[in-house]
Amino acid sequence: MAAAVETAAATVVVAGGIDRPARSAGFEGSLAHAERAKVPPLDLYTHVRLFNLDGDALALMDTVGMDRFFLPDAEVAVAAAIDPNDGARFLRNLSLHHLGKEKAVPDGHTVDGPGGRYRAHHRKESLAPPPRAVVRFAPEFVKVPDGFVG
Repeated sequence: MAAAVETAAATVVVAGGIDRPARSAGFEGSLAHAERAKVPPLDLYTHVRLFNLDGDALALMDTVGMDRFFLPDAEVAVAAAIDPNDGARFLRNLSLHHLGKEKAVPDGHTVDGPGGRYRAHHRKESLAPPPRAVVRFAPEFVKVPDGFVG
């Protein structure tokens, strides 16, 4: 799935997208996958994590490691009905967008993701450790807990 970034003038679509190499691929497999896909081997430098957020309704997914590129990590609230692999692909696509544009999705802009549209909120503190700046993506199609975007 390609991420689409809404700007004042137009919607920018981050083409291509990324699929994660198989877990058994190892270091060399990750490099080979990145070369075939013509993308950086993000899985060697960053991690995608999954946390229970609100009982069975929502989960928090985030990236850790984008600071290696002097960029913020991303956090996203995903509905439990969304496949975690789709959430991981969404985060990897956002990371690729950040790398390609050398900046994060602007605060208040929206992107298309699994299940619908997500609004970007720049925050100085992450919800999960380690403390770091993040771009937090809140779904517009489901209620998130108080304080998620605040």
